[in-house]
This record gives sequence, C-alpha cells and structure tokens, in this order.
Amino acid sequence: MGIAVADDRIVVVGRDDSASGALVLVSAGSSASLTPPSRPGTATPSVAAPSPTPAPTSPPSPAPGACQASQLRVHGGRMGGGTGTVEADAYLTNVGTSPCTLGGDPAAIDLLRADGSVLPTVAAAPAATPGPPVTLTTGVADAANLAINWSNWCGGAPGPLRIRITLPEGMGAVTGDINGPPLLAVVPRCDHPESTSALELLWSFSATP
Repeated sequence: MGIAVADDRIVVVGRDDSASGALVLVSAGSSASLTPPSRPGTATPSVAAPSPTPAPTSPPSPAPGACQASQLRVHGGRMGGGTGTVEADAYLTNVGTSPCTLGGDPAAIDLLRADGSVLPTVAAAPAATPGPPVTLTTGVADAANLAINWSNWCGGAPGPLRIRITLPEGMGAVTGDINGPPLLAVVPRCDHPESTSALELLWSFSATP
C-alpha cells in the first residue's frame, strides 16, 4: 500500500484482502486540503491615512475707513506764547459707531466768531510733515489732536471762538469751541498791522498720549 497526492486530495492506494485483490482508493476529500504556501516578497499594501481637513478661518477684518465729519466732535483751548503768538490745541473724539482714521493735513483750518463769521487769516506753511494715520476707536474721548499757532491779530477782541477743521479727502468739516483752558480769551499780539493774521499748523492729526 502507498500514498499519492492528487490535486488537493490525499489518496491511499492499497490492495484489498479479498480474493479479487482489487486496489482500494481512499480519498481524504476536500476537508484535507492543503494551505498554499505564501509567495515570498509579497507585502500587504498599506493605506495612507486621510489628511486632516483644515479648520475654516475667518476673513480678516476690513481696515477702518477715513473719518467723516459726522463721526467726530472737536473742542480745544488756547494759551499764549512768549513771542506774542497763541497756540491752540484741538482734540477730536469719534462719536460714530465704528473705528475710523485721520491722516494727512486738514484741507483747511478756520477760526469763527460766535455768530459764525470767519476771522480773516491766512494759512502759513505747516511746521511739520504729517505722521502716520491715527485710528480713532469709538467712544474714546480726545483720541487725536492737532495744534495751530495763531499770530499777529490786529482786529480787536473777537470774543468766544470756534475752530473749524475741514477734513482731507472731502470728508466734511467739524466745528467746536476753542475757548478752553488754560487761557480762555487770549489772542495774539498785533505785531504788523499791515499784514493779515496767520494760522500755522504746528502738527497734524496725532494720537493723544
């Protein structure tokens, strides 16, 4: 008797003890199937992990626009200088609903009497170049300021005064009292009766310390 392998079956070959001497084939059937050998060098393919989805980002906030006159309030005061001139300081507050910026030089600056008439003055060359724009946050009092030097007034006591600042870029004009301390009613000395009084911008819009 012997053993032979055919396909996936184990076959036992033997001789019957009967007189016929016939061969007996015994098959193990499919339950005795052999596990095929693995192929050398074959690796299980790896699956890359999905990349994380980036979190959505908010768009940057738009930069504040230029201040309009309707957003601003102005007031100021005067003090006399040793040379017979008067320095007037004006303070600006954003009373609007959003931040805004002031930059460059005003288009014009005028002094007004209580009845609204304009004092006759000329604009002298600015004493300094304007600095970077100033952002005015809503509700922060006196956040920005500018200063003028008023000289050679020969027109008599003008009474209470207001300052009118015409904003650059066509943003209108803002007007307010400029009779505050330290010297409420001071006016410049008359040095040259033949000359017109002058207003010189000492510094343009700046952040108030």
